[in-house]
Amino acid sequence: MKALINGINCAYTDEGKGMPVVFLHAFPLNRAMWAPQISAFTNHFRVITVDFRGHGESLPAPGPSSVDELALDLKGLLDHLAIPQAVFVGLSMGSLPSTVAMQNGSKGWCWRIRVHRRIPMKVELDGLR
Repeated sequence: MKALINGINCAYTDEGKGMPVVFLHAFPLNRAMWAPQISAFTNHFRVITVDFRGHGESLPAPGPSSVDELALDLKGLLDHLAIPQAVFVGLSMGSLPSTVAMQNGSKGWCWRIRVHRRIPMKVELDGLR
């Protein structure tokens, strides 16, 4: 799917139902890096993955992008999707926009999980519903 967010055609996926979990990709990757997590989480959560501007299927801005702009894009997408609160999972660069948005006073954003490296692991969801 795509949405016009802050003048940028932003590509994203939105699957499942329940508490929104937003996966934010590392540089220079795109939302496809989260494919295994999408299939693991969509039975229990609403899973959103985003291509940051200039990555994957999202168009670049005219000029360099800052983390502040990525945070505004993230907030704009969540507003577009009518998501008032979410859990954020970010790998490397992907953890920065959610941090900036929370520091700038975005209300309702609840948990942030930073992933330092991806390793195969079993996901236990029973305690998270």
